[in-house]
Amino acid sequence: MKPSPAAARRSPALLCLLSLLLAGCGGGRAPDAPSPRAEAPASPAAPSGWLVGTGQALHNPEGPVCVGGGATFCGRRVDPAVPGSIPDPLLVKATAITGPNEQTFILASTTNIGYFLAYKLEQGGPNGIFDMQRRISAETGVPPGHVVVVSDHSHNGPDTIGLWGGVEQSYLEITANAVVDAAVEAWRSREPAQLFVSAVNDNAARLADVPPLESSYADPPAFDESRGGPSNQFRVLSAQAADGRRILTWMNYAPHATVWNGAATDKLTGDWAAWGPQEAEALYGGMGLAALGSLGATDWRKFGDDAAAKMAEARQRLRRLLQAAEDAREPLRGERLEVASTFIREPITQPILLANYKPRSPTNQPGLPSENFDVRIDRATLPPFLLGTVFGTYISAIRIGEVFVSTFPGEPFGELEYVLRGEQRVQGAQAYFLLGGANDFFGYMVHEDETFQQTFEGGALWLAGCPENAIVEPTGLDKERACKDHWALMVSPTIGQHIVCTLQNAADTLGFATQGRGERCTALTALDGLLTPDDLPITGAPGFAAAAWEQARALALQCPLTAAPAATCAALSAAIADYAPR
Repeated sequence: MKPSPAAARRSPALLCLLSLLLAGCGGGRAPDAPSPRAEAPASPAAPSGWLVGTGQALHNPEGPVCVGGGATFCGRRVDPAVPGSIPDPLLVKATAITGPNEQTFILASTTNIGYFLAYKLEQGGPNGIFDMQRRISAETGVPPGHVVVVSDHSHNGPDTIGLWGGVEQSYLEITANAVVDAAVEAWRSREPAQLFVSAVNDNAARLADVPPLESSYADPPAFDESRGGPSNQFRVLSAQAADGRRILTWMNYAPHATVWNGAATDKLTGDWAAWGPQEAEALYGGMGLAALGSLGATDWRKFGDDAAAKMAEARQRLRRLLQAAEDAREPLRGERLEVASTFIREPITQPILLANYKPRSPTNQPGLPSENFDVRIDRATLPPFLLGTVFGTYISAIRIGEVFVSTFPGEPFGELEYVLRGEQRVQGAQAYFLLGGANDFFGYMVHEDETFQQTFEGGALWLAGCPENAIVEPTGLDKERACKDHWALMVSPTIGQHIVCTLQNAADTLGFATQGRGERCTALTALDGLLTPDDLPITGAPGFAAAAWEQARALALQCPLTAAPAATCAALSAAIADYAPR
C-alpha cells in the first residue's frame, strides 16, 4: 500500500513511515492469509466500456487524539508517537467508476467515528464533506453530488464528532486533504475494466460456518432477522483489468467496527473495515475498500478483552465471506452509471441532541487542563446545514449498471435495508448496496414507529454524553442494555422513513421501478431539492454565508406553499427571525 503522490509530497517521510507501520505493527495481511492470486489472465477481457481507478492516502494524526465511541471527556486518548499505537494505518481508500455513458461516481472511505457534511468554521474550518466534494470536483470535473464520502464508524477511530472530546482543526485538515488526494488519484488512474457483483450470506440463506451478527436489542422489532434486523448480507463489487489484474474489491457489510471495542483501547484502527480490505488485497491483489451498511444496533463480538483472538476470528470470517462472494460473483449487468443526489431537510425532535450543538466551551481550549472536558457536536450550526431546528443534508442514490446503491447519513437499522430490498420498494436491481455513515452523521435511523419507541425506552438514561458506569451501576441494571446512546443521537423518529421516500424518488429518476410509497412520503419530502446549496462554493469562501442566508429566507417563505408540516415551516420562520444577520 502507498499514500497518494500528493500526500507523499506533503510529507517526504510518509512512505517510510507507512512501510514500517505495515511491517511491524500488526497491519497488512494476516500471517495465515494466502498469497495474492491474480485473476486468470488466459484471455484478455473484452472491452466493457467501464473505467475503474483507485487511490489511497494516509490520514494518521500527528499528535494525540481523542477516540470516539468510548469514554466521554476524552477518556480514551491515543498518542501516535507511542510505538504500536496505530496498528493499521488510517487510510482513505477511494474508487472512481465511470460508466459507458461517461458518467462518474467517486466513493471515498475514512477511518473515524463519523464525519460531518460541514463543521463549525470557528472549530473545524472548511474541512467537511461538502468542502471536499467541491475541491474534488474542481480537480476532476466530476459533479460534487457524484462524490460520496463514508466513515467506517470505528470505535477505535478519532472522534471527529465531538461527543468524546473531539479533534482539532489541524486533524480535520489532514483528513480532508487525504480524501481529496485519494479521490483525485482514483479518478486519474481509471482504466478499462470488467465489473462483477455478488451478494451472499443473506438472513434467509446464511453460510453455515459464519456466525450471525449481534444486535444491541434481544427482542423484536429491532432484532428480527425476518425484517432485516440485523442484516447479515455481504456484498462485493469487484473490477478487473483487461489483463486479468484485480483493480478493486469493494465490500459492503453491516456491523459496527467494534471487534476491538474495549479490547484495544490504546490503539487507533479501522477495525474490521481496515482488516477486510487487507484480506481482499492479500487474496486477490488490487485495492480493497470496505463501506459499512445498515449498522444500527448491529455488532460483531463487541464485548470481550482478548484482542488477538477477536481479530483472528474476524479475519477468518472476512476471508470466508470474501471467498463465498468470489465463488458467487457474476458479471455486472447494465451499461450505464447515474447518480441522483438530493438535498433534504428534517426537523430535530430530540432536545438533548440539539443542546449538544453548543459552541466549544472556554474551558475546552487546547493546552488547558480541562481541554477535553466537554460534550458537544461539532457539526455546522448555520444554513444550509442547520437552520434553527431543521437539518439540511444530502441523500444519494447511485445506479452502477443494474446495481442500486443507497446512502444514509448515520446508522440505519436493518429494517431500512429490509423495506428497500426485502419489500422491493426499489425493484429490479441485480444487487442492493447500502452505505451507512455516508456524507454526514446524524446518529440512529429507524423505519417503524415501534422501533423508535424501543430505542427511546432503551436509551432514556443516555443524556448529555451518558457516563454509563456512574449512572447505571448504582441501579443494579445491566449497563450494556439499559444505557444506550440510541435515544440521544436520533434526529427524529421519521428521518429513516424520509430517506426511504427520498431514495424511492431518486430510484424513479435512475430508471428503477418502485412500489409501496409510505403514506407520510408527500409531507416528509416536500422540501427535498428545494433551494439547495448545490452551486455554493466551499464553506469558508467569500460570499458563502450571505448566499446561504438568502436561500434560507427564500425557503422560509416558500415552505407554507408546500406540503411540508406546519411545524417545520414555523421552525424555519422562527430561525430567520431570531438568527439572521441584521
